[in-house]
Amino acid sequence: FRDLPVRPKLLLLSLTSTTAALILASISFLTWDMLRFRNEVRDDLATHAYVRAENSGAALEFNDERVASEILGVLKLRPTVEMGCLYHLEGAVFSSYRADPARRCPGQPADGSFFGWSAIEMVAPVEVNEKRVGTLYIRRGLGDLYERLRVGAATVFGLLVLATGA
Repeated sequence: FRDLPVRPKLLLLSLTSTTAALILASISFLTWDMLRFRNEVRDDLATHAYVRAENSGAALEFNDERVASEILGVLKLRPTVEMGCLYHLEGAVFSSYRADPARRCPGQPADGSFFGWSAIEMVAPVEVNEKRVGTLYIRRGLGDLYERLRVGAATVFGLLVLATGA
């Protein structure tokens, strides 16, 4: 590096700083996009969970497993939803939808949302006349989040190659 003329040194320094800035900006953008998408997924799943919980109250109250199965069966329209479980107040599974029949509903979880590496879990109370009659659990896979990250990273890599190769 010491024996190079000034012009290539300036070009190399400029290219290095530009590449570093592009990498930092790209990482920041991808991080922001993943956090925003994650929040959208959580909000969307919460909305679906509370609507299903609201609709499931009468089925639990009147012990109508057929109606409960129909309510949870709507979840199959969402390919990312892995399972939905409806629990009695005592914690026993009343009805369920499972994309993979080999999977079992977990023990009755606490209310709220829980993000893991492979899925988000949403738990909502089922109420009738402001009295809790059960719990609804929905698990959604995060494959689309990782696919979005892969596409974003490939796009950033392609842009970096174009920007540094020009």
